[in-house]
Amino acid sequence: MGHSASYYWKGKDINTMPFSTMPFGMTTPEQYAWFYHGGGMELMKKVYKKHKVLSFPGGSTGNQMGGWFRKEINSVADLKGLKMRIPGFAGEVVSKLGVNVTNIAPGELYT
Repeated sequence: MGHSASYYWKGKDINTMPFSTMPFGMTTPEQYAWFYHGGGMELMKKVYKKHKVLSFPGGSTGNQMGGWFRKEINSVADLKGLKMRIPGFAGEVVSKLGVNVTNIAPGELYT
């Protein structure tokens, strides 16, 4: 048994992406409505079955905010060269906008 966010599976199976938060994705209430009333659970079971994993919702972080920065961000140009900890697909998206993406393990953020 384990607990993880589906966006960490992107490299193994991109079809797992809709089952967790992602850029321009659903909000938590929208996602849970889809899981329980729109066929999301059935699709999730089908996607994970080929990996011999039974997946089910176990909480939601919701959409991640970008962070706190010393300089106010007013335009896409302000993102150029900005260092941001943002993993996975979201990191890929903002890197296209010029962000310097870094992935620091959560346990190392405050040490």
